[in-house]
Amino acid sequence: MSQAYNDNKAVQAAAIFIDLEGGTIDKYKLCKLMYYLERQTLVLTGQLLFHSDLFSIKHGPVASEVNDAINTVLPSENFRPLFSDQYSRWFNYFKKVSKYGISSVANPGDDELSEADIDLIKEISVQFENYDHKQLKAFFDNLPEHTKTDTRIPISFEDILKAEGFPEEEIEELREEYSYYLELISA
Repeated sequence: MSQAYNDNKAVQAAAIFIDLEGGTIDKYKLCKLMYYLERQTLVLTGQLLFHSDLFSIKHGPVASEVNDAINTVLPSENFRPLFSDQYSRWFNYFKKVSKYGISSVANPGDDELSEADIDLIKEISVQFENYDHKQLKAFFDNLPEHTKTDTRIPISFEDILKAEGFPEEEIEELREEYSYYLELISA
């Protein structure tokens, strides 16, 4: 788990996505929306929102801690939640309502998120509101930072910024800022 991961922000963002979907969302869609939120926050601000580790996996790119948390609430048949204690907070706000459906059971609030964060969540929700599973898979499989794989390959923020056309000098500055941030929170 990333030392900077902010579970509170992730829970609040997930709750907003679920509310915008009418109270229930497909597990795969929520995982992809949360990845895209982390990605787009980086592209727009140079920082991550909830500081999840990002990976390419068989089913497209994911924000690892968020994916683990969602799998804890909504495990698949082959998944044994190893991180149940780590993500127990998610059980306070979400529940499994069908094989792949997750819904909110309580409102975690939004005090950890800025107005810009909430606006971006709404924009992403609108962008993907009519996507079915096949369309979501095609979109996320074709993101330039994603590597098709049967394993797990890290996606660095540099990979995303390069894919978005950021110049190397700016990427280096953002890398230094992020390293400084990690030093501050670990002190």
